[in-house]
Amino acid sequence: FFVNTLVLRTDLSGAPTFGELLGRVREFDLAAYAHQDVPFERLVESVNPVRARNHHPLFQTMLVLQNQDAVRPELPGLDVEDRLVHNGLSKFDLTFAFGEERGGGGLTAGIEYATALFDRVTVEALAARLLRLLEQVAADPARPLADYDLLTPDERSRTAQWGTGRELPAPAPDTTLPALFAAQARRTPDAVAVAGDGATLTYTALDTVSADLAGALTALGAGPETGVGVLLSRSPAVVTASLGAVRAAAAYVPMDARWPRERLDQVADVADVRVLVVDEQAAASAWVTGTARRIPVLVVDRTGRVLRGAPPAPGGPVPVPGPDTLAYVMFTSGSTGLPKGVGVSHADVAALAGDAAWHGGAADAVLMHSAYVFDASTFEMWAPLLRGGMVVVAPEGVLEAGTLRHAVREHGVTAVFLTTALLNVIADTDPGAFAGLRLVCAGGELASPDAMQRVAGAAPGVRVLHVYGPTETTTFATRYDVAADLPAGPPPIGRPLDGMRLYVLDGSLGPVPAGVTGELYLAGRGVARGYTGLPALTATRFVADPFDPDGGRMYRTGDLVKWTPDGQIAYVSRADSQVKLRGYRIEPGEIESVLACCEGVADSFTVVREDIPGDRRLVAYVVPAGAVRPDPADLAEAVARSLPAYMVPSAFVLVDALPLTVNGKVDRRALPAPEQHAAHRGRAARTAREEIVRGLVADVLGLPAVGADDDFFALGGHSLLATRLVARIRTALAAEIQVKAVFEHPTPAGLAAALDGAETAAPPLTRTPHRPDPLPLSFAQQRLWFLNRFEGPSPTYNVPLVLRLEGPLDAPALERALMDVVERHESLRTVFPETGGVPRQLVLAADHADLDLTPREIRPDTLDEALAAEVAHAFDVTADLPVRARLLGLGAESHVLVLLVHHIAGDGWSLAPLARDLGDAYRGRSRGEAPGQPELRVQYADYTLWQRTLLGDENDTDSRAARQLDFWRTALAGSPGLLALPLDRPRPAVLTYRGDAFAFPVDADTHRALAELARARGCSLFMVLQAALSVLLSRHGAGEDIPLGTAVAGRTDEALDDLVGFFVNTLVLRADLTGDPTFTEVLDRVRAFDLAAYAHQDLPFERLVDALAPARAQDHHPLFQTMMVLQNQADTVLGLDGLTVTGQPVRTGISKFDLTFTFTETRDEAGRPTGLDGNLEFSTDLFDPATAHALAARLTRLLASLAADPDGRVRTAAFLD
Repeated sequence: FFVNTLVLRTDLSGAPTFGELLGRVREFDLAAYAHQDVPFERLVESVNPVRARNHHPLFQTMLVLQNQDAVRPELPGLDVEDRLVHNGLSKFDLTFAFGEERGGGGLTAGIEYATALFDRVTVEALAARLLRLLEQVAADPARPLADYDLLTPDERSRTAQWGTGRELPAPAPDTTLPALFAAQARRTPDAVAVAGDGATLTYTALDTVSADLAGALTALGAGPETGVGVLLSRSPAVVTASLGAVRAAAAYVPMDARWPRERLDQVADVADVRVLVVDEQAAASAWVTGTARRIPVLVVDRTGRVLRGAPPAPGGPVPVPGPDTLAYVMFTSGSTGLPKGVGVSHADVAALAGDAAWHGGAADAVLMHSAYVFDASTFEMWAPLLRGGMVVVAPEGVLEAGTLRHAVREHGVTAVFLTTALLNVIADTDPGAFAGLRLVCAGGELASPDAMQRVAGAAPGVRVLHVYGPTETTTFATRYDVAADLPAGPPPIGRPLDGMRLYVLDGSLGPVPAGVTGELYLAGRGVARGYTGLPALTATRFVADPFDPDGGRMYRTGDLVKWTPDGQIAYVSRADSQVKLRGYRIEPGEIESVLACCEGVADSFTVVREDIPGDRRLVAYVVPAGAVRPDPADLAEAVARSLPAYMVPSAFVLVDALPLTVNGKVDRRALPAPEQHAAHRGRAARTAREEIVRGLVADVLGLPAVGADDDFFALGGHSLLATRLVARIRTALAAEIQVKAVFEHPTPAGLAAALDGAETAAPPLTRTPHRPDPLPLSFAQQRLWFLNRFEGPSPTYNVPLVLRLEGPLDAPALERALMDVVERHESLRTVFPETGGVPRQLVLAADHADLDLTPREIRPDTLDEALAAEVAHAFDVTADLPVRARLLGLGAESHVLVLLVHHIAGDGWSLAPLARDLGDAYRGRSRGEAPGQPELRVQYADYTLWQRTLLGDENDTDSRAARQLDFWRTALAGSPGLLALPLDRPRPAVLTYRGDAFAFPVDADTHRALAELARARGCSLFMVLQAALSVLLSRHGAGEDIPLGTAVAGRTDEALDDLVGFFVNTLVLRADLTGDPTFTEVLDRVRAFDLAAYAHQDLPFERLVDALAPARAQDHHPLFQTMMVLQNQADTVLGLDGLTVTGQPVRTGISKFDLTFTFTETRDEAGRPTGLDGNLEFSTDLFDPATAHALAARLTRLLASLAADPDGRVRTAAFLD
């Protein structure tokens, strides 16, 4: 084995002749042959290119000229000849092998190719082109390389035929928009021309109102080659103004009052705007008000009738000079930062409307929903108007699936154009919305892999066209019929519209063969006049057509495309999107084409970002196809399989939709940065609906978490994501909502509140000027008062806050600060005496509180014993203020603060505002100052009175209390009063509330899977945990009807957020496990019940028990015996100046229920799940510690099992070791 491999490099830069190229090749090759001793393997090791298993290093095409003597054995009596037998392998992508025949016999040649990359017909075409090239260079080596023609005559003829649209009649002198409309109005005078926004115009009516407007425009100075600026919201007036402008022989100029003043000024100047046509809303804008001093302004109503600004007398009719007269000027962004005005003639618009695709009734009723400043509006108006059809004006805002359905049902809409991105959204969320249409056109950017195919499949009988066309060619230039059975992948953009021609050319304006990428040029009818006022730019983009014998022009699109073997145009990428990264030239479109073929990818967009100065990164934005979100690692692997390593993006960002500009193009500036910053830690969700909406918003935005008060749009949301969010909300919450609600209520809290239409809005909570005497208790307080009197004082309902304080403590200042807090919150200085057997609230002075912070020194090893004694203090709520504080000393600068609050005066949520107020007061008292906190807006007594007003009288059937009580009677009918739990001993006649507790973890992977499952099913993490716990209890013999208790904060008015008090309520949540369900089915049942329960959470648990009157017993809790809580209240953080404050664990020895499962989420700085901290409190009257620990361990395993297979039957879910 002596053969070595050389890499020979050919430099074709600078447009050389073939002779010059030969000189370059000779020079390199001779140098290479002089250094041929280095083995190729050593060269690869030294150069160390990016290694990949999908291509050969350093080169992929081999060239061999066989010049050794043929080796033929001489066998006496036999004729020997060579036979080529191929082994079915190809070591390289392509291998060209030539053999030289002796005596001038010519060359023998063969090509070996990789069948994984090339079809045989492609390689045969390469061979034919190589032969053609060899013949030409041999005949004339002095020609530049670009002058050699590689196409065979057949190929040239085929591509010319493919690139020529059906011929349209030559434009007659009267082929102007006013003349064409007038002819149509004569044919169908009574047919509806425009409908929508509560108005209808027949062709006769539109003819009249547009003629009136044209007369006014003419009198105000509009005329040929001048502009009429149109600033209108979506309404029939848009059609009237456009038609009126061209009837005045002027050009309409779509404008948007929301544009910056500078852009409006530029557009008006470039388009020579002589008159403005505006509606009332635009008339009030600052720009129009200012411009009215120099340009006449006509204010029109929603049909286009002039309201104000009309001249004293209308102008006479002005004939349009001819078909080439300017009809409109549509502005697009320019590379220089100045807008480019594309001037389109009457003949161009007429050619668009004359395409055969709109024949056969397809354009009988076209939905006008695109922005007027986007050229799709040209199709939406003129295609129906010039064919006797109807323009159906959609409501303002982004087109939703429901709006489309309504338009088809109410107005008989037959055709709609959608940007590719919007089509993708509706195809993903509601593909059936296209049913009833005849024609769906979509385009604007690279199509997603199968959205159009899915639309074609979901709506039989609907023709789906993939359309393509820059503004410079009057909206559409090509179209392709998409069939449902078209293989996955972006469909081609097709062939030219009628009257148009297209060419795929190389850099020298020569046609390229099929399969070879070239730049797309468009010619014929529909090519615009150019850029208004920019002759130099026009000359660079609108160039002479070398293939037109009449000397026409063609438009250079800047888009790279290629012919498919069957003669369709396939889009590749933008010619000017090429980037250079670390020395490599990269076409993002090539990456996007690979991603388009990846499973789970609906759409993608690739850019180079420099979020950190000097760190330029290739980032791919991916829109998932359906509910399953592709793993970025899998996407990276897929791209690496097809492209070199330097073309694999360093980050893949999943987004539900690509942000778009007003014209439907991808808005690069709105693409989110790939780095995920720390999630906002705002207040806890007030309702389950709010929590679910938070999860849906986070999921749609691709964020780990969002706060209840975070702004959807500030986090990167936009109109298409809002459309996806609305679709998710409809599915998860069965609530009908429109996209505009997201704009009106952009926070999860606001959106959740807007969704809640089950009850009339509660009156706001305000301070009561006159309190009754006696002052009643809240309903929750009444139950605790009764238990305190019935069972006697006990520590059962103590709420302890135990904190270790390290550092130099000012104990007197802390005691005074505590007194300040008690003074601030009336609930902490209220006792509950009775008068005639009826309890009442009595607010006392703060100095009655038992606050003694004289340090009591103890040994550290006796701390647990001392804490147990302190938290076991029993309050007599009729005489004792419900707060007590003690300070234990462990050393000179080490103390433990024990603060007890009876549950009648505070709940777990109260500890956060209490700690916050204590920190503020200590800060002032330690400096010798009184605290400067603002007065609380309300006190607990105000809440007590407000609660009674809110609920009303249960005997009043229209009251909230009566309605909610009716719900609960139905919801809990037949619910088991006592669950069969795996007890270790019989229930005692009277529960002692003795208990114990322990912590148990749920790992990060399970937490993450549970959170993802919650998002996917449109429910909360709490609902997932509740469903899993119900399954666990059922599998332990509790039956198929599982009632659990849970606590809700009860702080339904924001005035309560900063208040210490007993607001928490208890709900009974029922899980139905009948019928052998899967876990996802259980989740759906739990979600439905819980949402209904939360919508009726105002009824106090105590009133529910009284009303349902279950069999009372002292050996179990009524209605439920197992409690489950997911802690989501704000962290209790006490900041004391100069001290380090940490929580001190304490064992209360109490369990109010048989079992209480408590979970607390932990998340990292970016808001990603890192595990659940579980805690199980259990009654030691009923359970041994081993049993309780076993239950917790089984629940942990069950959570992992259910998260891994949520579609499995719950009766078979694994939870045992």
